[in-house]
Amino acid sequence: MKWKGRINFELRPQLNGSNLLLTEGSGEISAVTEKTAPVSADLLLIEDSAASNAKKRVQLSNIRKINVQDEGSNVTNTPHTTLNFVGSPVTVTDGGSGVATVTMIFGQFFSESSSDAESTTTSTTFQQKLRHTVSGLVAGTYRLSWYSEIRNNSTNNDVIFRVQQNDTTDLANVNIEAQDASSYFPNSGFVYLTLAASTTYNFDMDYRSEGGGTTAYIRSARFEFWRVA
Repeated sequence: MKWKGRINFELRPQLNGSNLLLTEGSGEISAVTEKTAPVSADLLLIEDSAASNAKKRVQLSNIRKINVQDEGSNVTNTPHTTLNFVGSPVTVTDGGSGVATVTMIFGQFFSESSSDAESTTTSTTFQQKLRHTVSGLVAGTYRLSWYSEIRNNSTNNDVIFRVQQNDTTDLANVNIEAQDASSYFPNSGFVYLTLAASTTYNFDMDYRSEGGGTTAYIRSARFEFWRVA
């Protein structure tokens, strides 16, 4: 019996089923059901470039890892899948669109002012040596620190020093009656302040002489200001 007809030899094996991803197809991946909250145990299909592009699977937890270092040295058990920010000086919020916003609270709104030149007064009324103004703050706890060097040219009268907030609230008061009328004395301190948002604050460093006819001196006057919580 003589065969009549045509034999069809396909160049690739017959593929059965409709759930196949083909390299020449378009819109196939976008048609697959999406998992919107992947977990560490989920698997992805890759081609291993170090093994002639052989197909392999990789666990998601082995992809989304961060190499964490401290001063250039790896933290124990790095890489890590989670960074946990601990302590009130740091806050982390969702910034939207996949962005996590890390805010360093400690040290925010840093500012300083200084007047190093020597100033004098014979007045028994407080004279302003230095003013430090801050504004545009957010509500929080702030640290104000100060330093100065003071003296009086009399061993029988004090040089009197104060730090004031907004010309009303005393933050520090110092009286020094020195045995050596020519020696300067260091004078420093700090205070924690709970301040409101969108308010302007003035901090003054004032000085005066205790008695009329004597001279009070001040130099190296400095303020530092920053947020702590």
